[in-house]
Amino acid sequence: MVNRNRARLVYPLKRATPEANEALEVLIFLEDKGPPENGDSKDTIGFALLPDETPFQDPPSEQDSECVDPEPLVPTLVELQKGDLTIHDNP
Repeated sequence: MVNRNRARLVYPLKRATPEANEALEVLIFLEDKGPPENGDSKDTIGFALLPDETPFQDPPSEQDSECVDPEPLVPTLVELQKGDLTIHDNP
């Protein structure tokens, strides 16, 4: 799911420690804040663990990332240490 300079991606966990997390999905949040300044990235990344809403579909359905409001799940996104995200929203 892409919205301007932000993207969400969801994927089921196949192996996890603790094993109880194997019934979950990881929801990854990305934000492209433009090119690095003086070699320092300003882009951000974060994640949340969620119940797998579509456990019999692999990969997860699009609804898994569309139906999640990221704000309450990831209160703080962290800046990348290196690299540069490029996110494009299709009109």
